[in-house]
Amino acid sequence: MKIPDSYAFFSQPKIISGSCALENIPLELDALNARKPLIIMASGGAKTGPGKKIVTAFKGSGVVIGAICDNISPDASLDMVYGIAQLFRDRGCDSIIAAGSGSVVDAAKVANIVISTNTSDIAQYAGENAVLENNLKPLVAVPTGLSTGYEATDRARIGTYNFRSDYISPDVIVIDSRMIKFGDADAPALSAMPALTHAIEAFLSEKRNPMSDVYASTAMQLLHENLAAAIKRLRNKKACLAVANAAAMAGISFSNVQPGIIDTLAQAVADVTDFPIGVCMGILLPYGMLYLRDQKVGIRSDLLMALSGLDIFAETPDGQRTEKSIATIQQLVAAARGVVPGSFKELNIPNYKLKEIVRVASERSRAYSVHDYTLLLDKAWVGIQEQ
Repeated sequence: MKIPDSYAFFSQPKIISGSCALENIPLELDALNARKPLIIMASGGAKTGPGKKIVTAFKGSGVVIGAICDNISPDASLDMVYGIAQLFRDRGCDSIIAAGSGSVVDAAKVANIVISTNTSDIAQYAGENAVLENNLKPLVAVPTGLSTGYEATDRARIGTYNFRSDYISPDVIVIDSRMIKFGDADAPALSAMPALTHAIEAFLSEKRNPMSDVYASTAMQLLHENLAAAIKRLRNKKACLAVANAAAMAGISFSNVQPGIIDTLAQAVADVTDFPIGVCMGILLPYGMLYLRDQKVGIRSDLLMALSGLDIFAETPDGQRTEKSIATIQQLVAAARGVVPGSFKELNIPNYKLKEIVRVASERSRAYSVHDYTLLLDKAWVGIQEQ
């Protein structure tokens, strides 16, 4: 790869992964000068296995748990965020541990803005480049299962507000095999599709650099080698841990580039229809690859090496590597076919909603034209994958 004349790569989170990763949290908090965390998790989490495992990990550490908030719903609201911030202050906490994914981490990130800036109007920090001038309180993220793909990123969302800033990324991501418990058979596939999309779009981005490539390619390799096993057997700790690692690495790489057309359009579909982001990305990804192939920039031939490894790359003729990459991605998505349909039409999304989806996508990012969004969405709605 040619090294750009100049580039910047930022990775805020320190990643700790393994069978006993939880026991490292007290040491990491101490390094961040924090000793009284607020733990937040999904509704009822404190009474279930994940909550108990975290509490046990603190025994004998000298770290005092300031409070536990286990009422975070999938549609966390601003009122909930302000409630977290008030609990943090009332209990004299100095850090946050977000044990969960999706709305749990989003709520933790945004509550951290409220706490650290002492604001009563979070809207002033919303937008593509939140005006944050200082580090926030220490934030540790502990994935527990179903991922939206944004937990490790510099982004968060609460209600209609979107936030993006280097400062809101977690300081530490602790991936422990005891905590990665996919609750149902759909979860591995729904977690893998955003990770795969983010890794591919980061790898193909015009803003990519050698460092983002390393994170993105590693995420793709982990998914290629472990996704089928994670879907087939939920208790496969090795495979499920690999999917969680891929989600974190893809998110970090994705934070260093501009969102691609697949991510932007999938977000718009999810906003308009309320279908899970993993389903939306899984449907769009095969069609998005065909769209990218036909653009002037095209698809890098070494995407195949990132996906499948050096041996497959070497044995595939140069002129066939792009098509082989697309076929490999289609196979990965096909492994999730029981969860991810082949088209939006199969989800009974009415045709008249397509214009609204395109409008939302266009408002989110002007990097692509209405024509591009419409072309890709139309194919994904009908379910035609022309080669």
